[in-house]
Amino acid sequence: MAGLHSADPWSCPATSASPTVLGLPARRIAISTDPGCGGTHPSIVAGIERAAAVLEDAGWEIVEAEPPGLDEAARLWPEPYDQSQ
Repeated sequence: MAGLHSADPWSCPATSASPTVLGLPARRIAISTDPGCGGTHPSIVAGIERAAAVLEDAGWEIVEAEPPGLDEAARLWPEPYDQSQ
């Protein structure tokens, strides 16, 4: 998905160099291994942690954070599908 492609006029060269190597400011990404504390399968947590490690090695800053509004989203989710009302 990265790099030049003759069939895609919007494609552009890609580099695997980290932002700091290229002289760019560090980038930050938030991860959450158990959003809402509802329990996340260990293999999913391991995948998130592996991805975070790869990004960190590439120069990204990794922070733990909860998605905003998660409690409200969980509360509202069943409402459109509730046929008892």
